[in-house]
Amino acid sequence: MTKVLRGLSSYVHQQLSKSHLAVKLYLNFWSTWLRRISTTPLKHRIINTLVSAPWPEVDFSPQLVHVTAQTSIKIIPHVGEFDMVALFSKELRYEPEVFGIIETRIDNYDAVVEIGANVGIFTVFIASLLRANGKQADIFSFEPSRKAFYRLLQNVQINKHDNVLLFNCAVGQESEPIDFFEPEGHLTNGSINEAFAGLFSATVKSNKVISVNGDFVAKLVKDHQKLLIKIDVEGAENLVLNTLKNIIQEKKPDLIIEVLSIQEDALNEITFLRNEYELYNIADKRLIPQTLFVAHPHHRDYLLMPKSR
Repeated sequence: MTKVLRGLSSYVHQQLSKSHLAVKLYLNFWSTWLRRISTTPLKHRIINTLVSAPWPEVDFSPQLVHVTAQTSIKIIPHVGEFDMVALFSKELRYEPEVFGIIETRIDNYDAVVEIGANVGIFTVFIASLLRANGKQADIFSFEPSRKAFYRLLQNVQINKHDNVLLFNCAVGQESEPIDFFEPEGHLTNGSINEAFAGLFSATVKSNKVISVNGDFVAKLVKDHQKLLIKIDVEGAENLVLNTLKNIIQEKKPDLIIEVLSIQEDALNEITFLRNEYELYNIADKRLIPQTLFVAHPHHRDYLLMPKSR
């Protein structure tokens, strides 16, 4: 019976995909219904079926979603991307452990730097937290992908945040044009590391983007003392950390870093981090102390806190 239903839904989706209007009406119907009902295994199966179908690109209205129990943001869903779930659910279950740790620590900072902001889920979340807490702080977000940056702009605008400064560029060793590699169909996996981008698709597009170095970032935060720097750059974390060495050693910011298996050795070779910081793997509702960077299959992010400020 399950195979029959899957085959039927696949056929229906193929037929609907021939018309953008039909797709929009169909998905908006499911959106209206699914967002009203409680989360159940059946609801999850329906959402997975809808999200995984090869729909043509259509535009959707912004949707309000919970990213933690206390904090909601508006985002625009997009076909084929992780944020499409917002069309069908009021909860965005995306890296919940990282959202949670930021929520508990946000009052510690007078500025946040996000390098690899993608479509802006964390940028908007952090800005929303600051506004809810009545706290004045600046957010500086970097994203080299043109497509992701456009969506980042949209998400910041619909949430009406004016304390966010956005940069359509990468952060690297030098301030210069560099190649940025984007695997087809994987907007969240663009990287300045070509080999990493190639893991996700046989078709990888290369575009020239502007890269700025650590000196540029240092000028942005020169008047700030309590920093959080979040780095998620898809296999180029070591390059970003090395260019930020002077800021890190001077300002002693908290750091949140994605750790992938291909980056373990390179990260562990950055001695100033291991000498000056405590490492914690961010797991569900807890921080696990580590002596080295070790990639975790489910919890890829680390919180680094200075041993002394």
